[in-house]
This record gives sequence, C-alpha cells and structure tokens, in this order.
Amino acid sequence: MRSPGEAGTSTALPAVLTGIRTASGLVAVGTIIGDLFFAKGEPGIGTLLDVFRSRLQSEDLVAAIVIASGVAVFSAFGILSRLLVGSWHSCCHRS
Repeated sequence: MRSPGEAGTSTALPAVLTGIRTASGLVAVGTIIGDLFFAKGEPGIGTLLDVFRSRLQSEDLVAAIVIASGVAVFSAFGILSRLLVGSWHSCCHRS
C-alpha cells in the first residue's frame, strides 16, 4: 500500500511536467519580446533578430529564430516527460 504522499506525487507528475514544458516554450517568446521593446545595455536576441531582418540576412535570421525558439528545450522536456511518466499514465497512450 502506498502512502498518500506517494500517490499524490505520482498523479501530479504528468501535470507538473506539462506545465514545465509549456513554460519552457513561452519563456523564449517572452525573452525575445522583452528584448525588442525594453532593450537596455547589451543587445540581446530580440535586437539581433531585428538587425538580421532589417539587413535582409535570411540565413542568419532563420538560424537565430530556431535557436531562440526554444525548440530544443521544449523537446527535451517532452522526452523527459515520456521517460519519467512512461506508459503508466493515460496521457501517454496513443490510439
């Protein structure tokens, strides 16, 4: 028999990991927007994207967007979620 703490942690884990995964994608967007509108000090990724756009440097712009989008972090948390939760939770079952 499991203790109440164990049961609560195991049932909450998929929701917690989904929240972290969602936040990891949104933090990249917030960083870029914050840098574009409130640029102070050293230029950041938002300023860099604006410079590439204004100079029509397409290859550099696409590379900066991919890096800044947080795809790697979002994917890493998706993989971590699948590894930790596994097939025991209904969110991971595919029909």
